[in-house]
Amino acid sequence: MSNQQQYIERYWRDATPADAIKDPPMVARFQHEGYKTWIIDKLIYWDRSHYPWHRDDGFCRYERCQVYDAPDPGEGWRLIDTASEAPQDGDEVLDNSGWHRRSIVQFGKAVYRRRIEQPKPEPKYVPFRWEDREQLRGRWVTWKHDNGLMIESHVDHLNERRDGGLWFKSHDAKWLLLKAIFLDTGEPVGKKVAQ
Repeated sequence: MSNQQQYIERYWRDATPADAIKDPPMVARFQHEGYKTWIIDKLIYWDRSHYPWHRDDGFCRYERCQVYDAPDPGEGWRLIDTASEAPQDGDEVLDNSGWHRRSIVQFGKAVYRRRIEQPKPEPKYVPFRWEDREQLRGRWVTWKHDNGLMIESHVDHLNERRDGGLWFKSHDAKWLLLKAIFLDTGEPVGKKVAQ
């Protein structure tokens, strides 16, 4: 398990032998004697008398072990760390009967969850066709060059290809889609299509 994963500090607690035999193994953090750094791993059961955080068993090098015992926020939700994030309208709070939406923000030791925002799909573009030419007239485009130089050009000389495609100066619409963006919006020089 990655040390880079974010854990809310309030949900760590000292491990007990019973934690080591849970299925699946619990997320745990181990600390060497004399060090402040924690090592994140899985807490596993090795046998009935040896646990990975006991120093007197002659087997393990760790002095301390804590397990991560956070409530399950449910699919599509994440827990709020109220030490670094203020609850917002729309967040839900956990009580004895489950998760409930709260319109009034409550602080203190309450457990909150927030809906995980789903990333919006990237828009898809196709090359402009001759029938789309009015979407191009009077607009400025910027050429994307590998060396970082950019040249602004006014779209005014449009011609029709035999197949119904479109030419701008000496460039066809496929080349425009790959190599140019609109100066006013930063979008590719192409027609946005539905996903």
